[in-house]
Amino acid sequence: GHLSYVPHSPGVWVPTTRGLVGKYPLFQSLLLAPLDLIAPRAMFLLGVSAALLLAFQFRAILKHWGKSPLWATLLLAHPTIVILARTTMADLGQAAATLAGWWALRRGRRFATVAWLAGLVALKPTGAVLALGVVAGEALASRAALLARDAATWRRLAWGAAGGVVGFALLATFNLLANVRV
Repeated sequence: GHLSYVPHSPGVWVPTTRGLVGKYPLFQSLLLAPLDLIAPRAMFLLGVSAALLLAFQFRAILKHWGKSPLWATLLLAHPTIVILARTTMADLGQAAATLAGWWALRRGRRFATVAWLAGLVALKPTGAVLALGVVAGEALASRAALLARDAATWRRLAWGAAGGVVGFALLATFNLLANVRV
């Protein structure tokens, strides 16, 4: 593909008064490009890696909850996971980033929270809604601490919000790269 539309370039383009604009952010393409340089089939490692990350995150959560971590292996056998792991679509990466972002936020891992939620927002247009849901859900779960003005809880949620802000900054940068005529 190309950073901006040229005749016959692949992708999904939306007509605007300034010309055709790409519908999807560049982040997924930027993740795939180095793998494509190695070998075109290597691009499919991104989907497999996302599936494994999803299973390992789920395993860690189950283990923390005192449940058998073996249940996480069932995730790898789910037909949706199996099918999406064999594509270059961003959906499985989005699921993995959502779960990893939530788990990092829950455990108070500041930089991991920012990184995962920023990546989630930059990955696909629906990432912003998912990141908002992660932070809002954690705020609801921490309602009592928030009402008690617990500073640590407020800071933890602020790091989650910062992940969304950084993600929007990445998204804006990618949009400028893809759509501004130089």
